[in-house]
Amino acid sequence: MECAEARDRILKASLDDDVRAHLRECEACAALAADEGRLARALSEADGNVRAADGGDFDALLGAIQTEDETVRGKLRSLPTASRVAVAFAATIVMALIFVVGWRRGDWDAYPMFRMATITGSFLVSTAIGVVLALPRIYRPVRPAAFRLGMFAFLLAVAFVPAMLPAAHEVGTAQAAGFWPGIGRCLGLGTIAAIPAIVVVRMLQRDDLSLWSTLFLALSAAIGAHLALQMHCPVVDPMHIAIAHSGLAIVYVVCAWLVVLLATRREFDAPAGNR
Repeated sequence: MECAEARDRILKASLDDDVRAHLRECEACAALAADEGRLARALSEADGNVRAADGGDFDALLGAIQTEDETVRGKLRSLPTASRVAVAFAATIVMALIFVVGWRRGDWDAYPMFRMATITGSFLVSTAIGVVLALPRIYRPVRPAAFRLGMFAFLLAVAFVPAMLPAAHEVGTAQAAGFWPGIGRCLGLGTIAAIPAIVVVRMLQRDDLSLWSTLFLALSAAIGAHLALQMHCPVVDPMHIAIAHSGLAIVYVVCAWLVVLLATRREFDAPAGNR
């Protein structure tokens, strides 16, 4: 397949097996196909000399690609997928490591270690799964909706497992007396703990706020934040954990959905506003 034909299909969002095979061998066309063909569309609309059908002005095209690659996000997005996943996973759990080393929960010695190890292990695995799903390969066929929905439900369920378990040890009166202040404190700490994951994973994503990638980003960040709170917060009341720890997943998923919805509306409204 010639580059001109590949670019024409990219603009038409027709990425069949022949196009994907060409993208694996042509870096210029692969860059055009990234972000669901956003760069190809932008170049085609902004410069009449850059056309998909007749070859276009490759100097302008390569210049635009080079400019994109020189940014921090461009460099991160150009990393191999395995490296992107590793960096994203590290960003997701970094706050948990900081908390367990320097701000460990006060009941650490009283907390059952087998339970701690089980929760930590399940969160680490779930975070890794969420990161992989949030950073899909450009050339990989789109996963079936049933698979994505199943993984979404699985990760959301994992976030709520600790809240469904009985208290790890006896709930102290101090914990009960400070129920609502404790909720606000953990929600705030959880949000802070999620910031590195949200920022880094978003910079590593090659797509342009696609719904499923953004939802899996939200879930992986929420589980990573929950892990950080698991290392720090000594409250074992299941209701506190359900609202202030596991509840982060619901908050982030709703926020992610709203962000994608607003971005999509803005994208569709922009041409009408320019007429």
